[in-house]
Amino acid sequence: MEVEYIYELYARLLDSFLSRGYFCQKEFKFKYTCMSKLLIAVLLFASCAPKIVPPIGVYESKSVEQTYTGQFEIIWEKVIAMFSKKGISVKVIDKSSGFISVHYPTAPFTTEDKGGKLVDSNAWVVTAKIYDPKGRKYYSGNEGPIDWNIYIRKTTDKVTTVNIKLVDDPTILNFYSPGYIENAKRTYKVKAYSTGVFERLLAEQIR
Repeated sequence: MEVEYIYELYARLLDSFLSRGYFCQKEFKFKYTCMSKLLIAVLLFASCAPKIVPPIGVYESKSVEQTYTGQFEIIWEKVIAMFSKKGISVKVIDKSSGFISVHYPTAPFTTEDKGGKLVDSNAWVVTAKIYDPKGRKYYSGNEGPIDWNIYIRKTTDKVTTVNIKLVDDPTILNFYSPGYIENAKRTYKVKAYSTGVFERLLAEQIR
């Protein structure tokens, strides 16, 4: 991300220099000096570029599986009922295989404080935050879109297994922070991790 930012700054500054005729002189020494100054300017800009600060806590990265006492049909209906109650959209549903893919456009998000604790312990997802050295501020999102994959399997006539996993998509959330060149706002794409809250809510609904 930072390398891309440096390239963008360099290209924009070079464009600006060329459009103003700063490289119209024939002397090589002059051109070399200008290029050196341009590179220094880019490096100075890059040192002030916003940085991604990932979570330091340990979060569940694999699927969570739980076994419940109850027939498949009953568990299935309870899971669907929760999605309807929470306003979660069902993208794909296949009862024969027990697969459900859901989408929630405004799921509660959070980040960590300086000690690595969740700012909002009730949030479903924790993400990285963006630090802006120039403004000395942190940027984060309070909500965003997430997808979950759920597998419901009949173990026996009276036992059902539910497997749930947050879709591992690094483009799950965009952060916007001020640019350092006119009209150069940045969009940051960061990875999201499950806090375990959604899984607990689903378990409570099934029980």
